[in-house]
Amino acid sequence: MRPRFRQNRQQRVLQDFLFTESLLAATLAEGAGSDRELEVLLTEKLPQNSRETRERYAQSILRWFFADGPHGFVSQVWRAYRDESIQRDILRVLYLQAEPIVGECVAQALYPLAEGMSVPSKFFDGFLAQRLASHAPWNYLHDLQHYGIKMSSGNPLIV
Repeated sequence: MRPRFRQNRQQRVLQDFLFTESLLAATLAEGAGSDRELEVLLTEKLPQNSRETRERYAQSILRWFFADGPHGFVSQVWRAYRDESIQRDILRVLYLQAEPIVGECVAQALYPLAEGMSVPSKFFDGFLAQRLASHAPWNYLHDLQHYGIKMSSGNPLIV
């Protein structure tokens, strides 16, 4: 039986990290009996107005965090600890594994920078342009805030 959500797709564009929505999915997974049931629950509960957007987001969240089903690793961590900070860390790592270009950006462009270093807001553009055939807009500054970036005077600061 093939998994419902493909893990190894060719990356053409970058999608925003759906952080709040992913935390919601971790809590909803407890009441879901199957992948499909979690997808339906998540689609109903996501705050976006467009049903199409909610469906797309639900599929991305399931692909990123629930490849092992609604009672897999993410759910087990939530049931064991019920600690949002632990769950956040788990989601960050799984997202970086699921979205290799973002993981590569953090590992090769962000990690080597010194703590407290100020970098221009266009710092990641060249890095991403080398890796993406068509450099589609990605709100990387928003996403990278989840990995320790703060905005100040138009420049991200590493913290």
